[in-house]
Amino acid sequence: MRTRVGSAAAALLAMVLMLPTTEAQVDQQTMAKQLLGQDVKQRNEAFERAQLLRPANMTAELRAALITLFERENDLVGQAYKHGEVLANLEDPEFIARVSRVVAELRDPSAIPALSVAIYGGLTVMRALADFGEPAAPAVRSVMMAPDSMPEAVNDGLIALRFMVEGANEHPLAPATLAEICRAARQRLATGKGVYVTTLWWAIDLAVAVDDPRAPGRRDELGVRSRRTDRTRRDRSRTDREDTEVRVRSPRGDSSAPAAPPRIDRALAAAVRDLEQR
Repeated sequence: MRTRVGSAAAALLAMVLMLPTTEAQVDQQTMAKQLLGQDVKQRNEAFERAQLLRPANMTAELRAALITLFERENDLVGQAYKHGEVLANLEDPEFIARVSRVVAELRDPSAIPALSVAIYGGLTVMRALADFGEPAAPAVRSVMMAPDSMPEAVNDGLIALRFMVEGANEHPLAPATLAEICRAARQRLATGKGVYVTTLWWAIDLAVAVDDPRAPGRRDELGVRSRRTDRTRRDRSRTDREDTEVRVRSPRGDSSAPAAPPRIDRALAAAVRDLEQR
């Protein structure tokens, strides 16, 4: 009799202890649905609750919902960029910046494609991609080298690749990957097409990081010195203003350089900077 009573008590205790876990899972399931629903207010409230959770405590469903939400936000950024629309008319730029940070902090390999597209999201996104190492390198390089990529994606892609190279002791890169990264740096140094002066700075830094023997001569030819990322990005707002006025001369030396490409939405850039300073 005592054995039966003890077993029943143990089973009851186990059920009681499981209740909080079950309730949390149900709550996260609701959050995941609301994040991808049509009700903006519910979506925002669900995101506020989700970002309070540690990534390790999130269910797979909630993590997947955050990444899908991030992909949708990327689509809106791309739409505004390609069509010259004001991003704020489509989505709150600060919300996009916050989503990019939360997804970057997941450290989830399935987020690599979305993070690569949103590499303009600042140091948090760049560091996350760099920490993935080898798995993220092709995606970052592809976005960075795409002819229709935003200038910020090109610049920050070069920086992220440099972070990968500098962290190769902890996150090893295959020789073939290093060769591709080196080739990307050379291509940006060789052409200068449709880019800003800062693009050449980051390309030089990357070339130096991979120990490209062609980098020093090119650096002298351009008459610029290597800038270190962490220091320079603190002055990003000043650099952005300068870049709107300064264009890169063509390799032939004529002054009829093509018009500078359009920039990412200023409100989004400001939101990213604000989050980095918090």
